[in-house]
Amino acid sequence: SLSDVQTEALMAAATDVEDAITYVDTIETDNAAAADLLQDAADNLAEAISYQTQIDSSLSTLSTLAQELSSETANQCSMLQNEADMSEDGMPSDESIADAVTTLSQLINNFIDEINSSMITAPGMDNVRDLAQSLADGVGGIGTDEGRSFMLYGTSDIINELYALSSTQTSMAATLTDLKTGTDELRAKAAEWKTSEAAKQDVITAIDELEKSLNEYKAA
Repeated sequence: SLSDVQTEALMAAATDVEDAITYVDTIETDNAAAADLLQDAADNLAEAISYQTQIDSSLSTLSTLAQELSSETANQCSMLQNEADMSEDGMPSDESIADAVTTLSQLINNFIDEINSSMITAPGMDNVRDLAQSLADGVGGIGTDEGRSFMLYGTSDIINELYALSSTQTSMAATLTDLKTGTDELRAKAAEWKTSEAAKQDVITAIDELEKSLNEYKAA
């Protein structure tokens, strides 16, 4: 999955950064080696960022499809409810129910297909997939009040789950960018090392910031 390969790139970058940190005390003589390690870290982080871009794009597509499904569900439920209110038995016609089931089933299946092709693995995405599958399994009951309520609440739950997932990914993307920036800055400092306590402290300060960003991303 995208998440798996992104994690591999991130962990490789983390190892490079942590190895480079060990060069601080002897950076006067090993600055080139430290700079090389940090270049590898920067390359791995760039790769991780490219995966993040793909994840963000997939989430954007899923959000659009979810909004379309929610809107059409509300539309179909409203039409069926109006028809039920006007009928003698309080039920919409079998033909109207069948049309609604066909229309919504197509949208739900398209949504599930997009989830499966997105290659995103995360607990939140598993929840979205489960909710979508429950809609696929329950759409046939849309002819009843309970069935319509189930569909309306289900689509709302999907949108809420995607919003939460997107918010987390946005936060992670910002931290990842900060991590890449910090690595580039530290790489430049290591490559241009001059023997002095001030320069050494400058590198140590950059390392502290980099470690903070790295730990934040690991936690996320």
